[in-house]
Amino acid sequence: MRPEAGSYTVEARGVRYQELVAPFYLRNFKVTGRLSGRGELTLDGAFPAGARGSLEAELTEGTVRNLFVQGMVLPDFAFDTVRLRGRLEGALFTVEELSLKSEIFDGTLQGTCRVDPRDLRESSLDLTARLTPRPGDPVNLRGVASFLGKEADAGGAYVFALAGTLRRPRVE
Repeated sequence: MRPEAGSYTVEARGVRYQELVAPFYLRNFKVTGRLSGRGELTLDGAFPAGARGSLEAELTEGTVRNLFVQGMVLPDFAFDTVRLRGRLEGALFTVEELSLKSEIFDGTLQGTCRVDPRDLRESSLDLTARLTPRPGDPVNLRGVASFLGKEADAGGAYVFALAGTLRRPRVE
């Protein structure tokens, strides 16, 4: 199926997220929660070159399991809220704001993802994450940061660059 030229709007309220993205799971990576938001897409030509759009979404009361980054399987965790705001211009999806409030850390993420229309898992990442551990640092974020030569900024956050692909992310 090839997308047709035109404008599309999708709105979701409280949809069980895992049912929407099950075909795209990477390895055993799983995200659960309730998805609400709005996305708009305009196709003026072949996808992805002719694509433009925006997305605002919120995922609530969920979990992240089997997160695999650079050979490390990170601990599973629950989160209260993940908020995402971004825009699509051609194959470039710009994450204007992604914020996460979880039981183990709070974080923000910004940057870009170059969409690979043949296989979304091969989309390339150029993102910056700012993670602030919760009291007690339950996943030892400080230890991981130290191993990577990172020090906390004045607000207690650790800054990481995320590169690679969705299938094989790298922390720098």
